[in-house]
Amino acid sequence: MNLNFEYQSTLNYMKSSQKLVLAAIVALIITVLIYDQYAGINVFLTTIVAIGTILFIPELRQKTHWFPIALLLISGIAVAIHGNTYSVIMWSISLIYLAGSFYPGKFFNVPIGLLGGIAGFISSGVSFFMDLPKKHNESKSKKSFNDRFFGILIIIVVPLIFFMLYRGSNAVFSSIISDLEIDIDFGFFFVFLLVFYLFFALCFPKQNAVILALFPKLLDDATPTGKPPMLNIQSSIFYLFIILNILIAFVNTTDLVFLWGGAVLPKGITFAEMIHQGVGTVIVAIIFTIITILAGFGADRLFDPQSRKSVLLAYAWIGQTLIMVLSTAYRNLIYVMDYDLTQKRLGIWLYLLLAAVGLIATVILLKKKKTIWYLIRANATISLAILVATTPFHWDRIIMDYDMYHAENNITVPDYYYLLSLSPHTYYMMEQRLNKMQLNEQTRQILKTVQRKRLEYNVDMSTADFRSRTVYDYILLKQSLN
Repeated sequence: MNLNFEYQSTLNYMKSSQKLVLAAIVALIITVLIYDQYAGINVFLTTIVAIGTILFIPELRQKTHWFPIALLLISGIAVAIHGNTYSVIMWSISLIYLAGSFYPGKFFNVPIGLLGGIAGFISSGVSFFMDLPKKHNESKSKKSFNDRFFGILIIIVVPLIFFMLYRGSNAVFSSIISDLEIDIDFGFFFVFLLVFYLFFALCFPKQNAVILALFPKLLDDATPTGKPPMLNIQSSIFYLFIILNILIAFVNTTDLVFLWGGAVLPKGITFAEMIHQGVGTVIVAIIFTIITILAGFGADRLFDPQSRKSVLLAYAWIGQTLIMVLSTAYRNLIYVMDYDLTQKRLGIWLYLLLAAVGLIATVILLKKKKTIWYLIRANATISLAILVATTPFHWDRIIMDYDMYHAENNITVPDYYYLLSLSPHTYYMMEQRLNKMQLNEQTRQILKTVQRKRLEYNVDMSTADFRSRTVYDYILLKQSLN
């Protein structure tokens, strides 16, 4: 592993002058797409431009793997479909991961990819400027191009910055500039500079030595040292897992009897309380389950023959914890069926899925005697893949459809004010469903509010630029005109 702090340009298939021009062109295209716009089709087009740029540069193309590109493409499509905050966040994380996936090691190393992406954006530009004098092997024409390029950039950037500062500090000067009708969009200019820097860092990747030094175990599985554990507590760990298995067996038995078996609940406890109470505590318990196992079985202790009985008890505890996860998911299902569906209740199912993945990865850790770093890598990679895979679904419309179905069939009375807080893409559906129902005074007011919000949304979208629109925006505008 090379831990040299100097700038490492290991692949030289494209000249630095060509990369600078490419970064400037790409930055201009993306700035035109995203500046002063909502997230929509423009993010998908930005994704295509970014992936195309990476594939166009030979040294990046050789280091690129399908997994980070697939994550970025899926999340970019999701933003183009509905443009909600969740999909935008996952797209941003996928972009950072792609930028850091050029690090050495395993392609699916999400922790190193995210750390490398962030550090690369920060350090690549600085390293390039600091190491320019050290590049003695570069030709004279290459150096002169760099000098001209950055010289022109400085001549443009610095005067514009001071122009903006002077205009803001002197009212007379600002008035004269306004009379001359000199209109400079500084916002566009600074967004262009930011995007240019990001793609500049992408075109000149820097293997951050600090990350490679601090997190070497994230790149490769650590091996046991062969030394005895610091504490000889095998018997304590054995008895600890016996106690924990007894505790969770009691908890699962109560669920089996009262939740699954339908037994009469103790006096003073309602079925709603049993279903709803304790979900947050279960989530915390799952986290502490994994932490306890990791603390009880260090890398060396796993190879200790005396740990075999404790490992078997840990398997049993994990199995019982998975049963508790299943019971919690069933509780949440009953609560949704008896009341309504919300983003929070969907989030509980998603978290339980990720927790189950973490518990299964812990079983693999124990069985194959992997390290804690394996668990971190596996959980981070699978979790990111699951989260990105859920972005194309328009969850707000799913929630609206489910809750309004319950309202139409008099199963439950939904929280209409909560439904009004969902995406504008749900307004048309809500209006159509309310028109089919027998309305009372409250629902009539809700209908009027929905109609007003839908009209406001239609006006906004009809005047919005195509870059800010999503696929659903086009579909709903067409439905409204019909």
